[in-house]
Amino acid sequence: VILLDSSSETLMEDYRTLLGELSSYGQGLSEKPRIVALNKADPSPDEMAPGATFGGEDVHRISGMTGQGLDGLTNALVALLAEMDD
Repeated sequence: VILLDSSSETLMEDYRTLLGELSSYGQGLSEKPRIVALNKADPSPDEMAPGATFGGEDVHRISGMTGQGLDGLTNALVALLAEMDD
């Protein structure tokens, strides 16, 4: 999971920095499947629609404060792990 602060003014730069760090570390981390989570989103329920992408990857808008979106993120992680296990 790539967790980004949705209130950041440099959101895409933050995303690219994290991808660069994964690539620099090696060990195939940059090739692993991933999900992007945008924290501090606190969106209204209609903005929580699945299928949104960020940088071409699935994105989940979450709120650590209210817990909004965490069920969807958890479900996506379970599904991703099940796919990797196949």
